[in-house]
Amino acid sequence: MNPAVTLGLVAAGNAEFVPGIKVDALSVLTYLSAQMVGAFIGAVLCWLAYKKQFDQEADPAVKLGVFSTGPEVRDYVWNLVTEILGTFVLVFVVLASGNWGDSATKTPAGLGWLGALGVALLVVGIGGQGVMTATEILAEAAIALGHDAKKTEVAGMAQRGGVQAGAAAAGT
Repeated sequence: MNPAVTLGLVAAGNAEFVPGIKVDALSVLTYLSAQMVGAFIGAVLCWLAYKKQFDQEADPAVKLGVFSTGPEVRDYVWNLVTEILGTFVLVFVVLASGNWGDSATKTPAGLGWLGALGVALLVVGIGGQGVMTATEILAEAAIALGHDAKKTEVAGMAQRGGVQAGAAAAGT
């Protein structure tokens, strides 16, 4: 989960995060701590994956762009407003999805309804064959599940100093 969702569940007055895990100070602290530890581990793994590129890159802004996004136009008030709007949409969809579902059985829909939407994935890495294999597996899995799937890849870029990219898209 995202810390914004955790805090949204607290603000919404939910009694439980999931059945059996009450919303209290200890569980909120545990969730937020685990989310921060997970984010840190992910950042360290990302840093390790790109370490050789970082060693060769002099511009610190390029390195920062791997771990975060920055606005092209720096307007701190407007940038804050857009972040608040984006976070609101994320939290609203996650919280609202718990209220949608089958009213006869009182079963919430959860986020399963997202499966009805088309899915597009971009797989990017500094290697070559692993990215192409992952793209192939994603496309084949979508086809095996009965979806119309397309894939594309750019081969050979990793050897020329670029990144390797593959994309897979599937729809119902």
